[in-house]
Amino acid sequence: MLSSLEIKNFRTFSHLFIERLGRVNLVVGKNNVGKTTLLEALRLYGSIWPRSTIASILHERNEVAGSAEGKTVLLFPSLFHGRQAQEGDEISIREVAGGESPHAFSAVARAEKEPTSAADMFEAVAAGLVLDVSWPGRKFTLRADGSASYAIASKSPKPPEVSPDPPCLRGVGIQCPVEDMIADWWDGFALTEAEQRVVAALQIIAPIRGVRFIGDPRSDRGRTARVRVDGISEPVALASQGDGLVRMFQIAAAMEYAAVRARQASSADPGLPNVFPLLLIDEIEVGIHHTLHADLWGFIFSAARLLDVQVFATTHSWDCLKGFAEAVKGDDQADGLAIRLERIEGKKQTGAVIIDRDDLPIVLRDSIEVR
Repeated sequence: MLSSLEIKNFRTFSHLFIERLGRVNLVVGKNNVGKTTLLEALRLYGSIWPRSTIASILHERNEVAGSAEGKTVLLFPSLFHGRQAQEGDEISIREVAGGESPHAFSAVARAEKEPTSAADMFEAVAAGLVLDVSWPGRKFTLRADGSASYAIASKSPKPPEVSPDPPCLRGVGIQCPVEDMIADWWDGFALTEAEQRVVAALQIIAPIRGVRFIGDPRSDRGRTARVRVDGISEPVALASQGDGLVRMFQIAAAMEYAAVRARQASSADPGLPNVFPLLLIDEIEVGIHHTLHADLWGFIFSAARLLDVQVFATTHSWDCLKGFAEAVKGDDQADGLAIRLERIEGKKQTGAVIIDRDDLPIVLRDSIEVR
């Protein structure tokens, strides 16, 4: 589990140092201060196949372009602070413990060629860059066309059989096609006690008695979730039961899969020391009624402790923060921190203010603005 985190030269962060982390971390702050960027950094840190993760992050943000040859160009400068990258610039994401970094992710920009085929100067610079990437046990060079070459000392570049990234839930468009992804997660723990725990989590919102994923051979769509609801004789689509139930299902399933993924990855390749159960949730409050936030957080604290999962979630909601504080107060074992990201006036750095068990009641009592 991460005890601290330092990020340098990554997107909005010229330098961010979070000196202390809990098992469950709720990240708050104004728009564009870097909450989602923090989750991206953690996604890179927790990846077991960063070649895929880097490309996915750039595609998801539409930070790609087309070259004159019809190839996709990964716009590497977008990953660096200020969207600029020159020879030798480095992105660093690491845990700081006792002055040393037991685990670290690093990507160093290097100019490999002077392209002339890209549409504009930014794309031209991007097309000419490569990233020399290193993380525990691996080193490789990633090119703008997505190809990679591995250092001789590295192991065979074989993609993992499990997801390269820790589970990460987005905050908007929760009805977007994540169902296939969660169906794959479900396969990793179906018909076990984990499935029963997910159903129990759904009962916080509705009287759900069972979940199954069903494919339709008449459709090109993948599998969809069906639930058994008290008082209804036939299974119904999970999505028909409202965004709150969908969100709770996503969170509960992702929590279980985080633990499954870490076990499978460590078993398949014991040489990957940064594989630990990690769950990332952007805008966790989406779809959840304000009266249910304390129950949601109570479930998250309990499940994270049981499964040894570390959780990072973001929110803009005061009700969500209030529910977080109530859950911490009601659980003596809850290891939870709120972390407020804020710009440091007069500097290009982002600061992190830790709000712990002792501070949370004061924040609520005085209605201190922490978002």
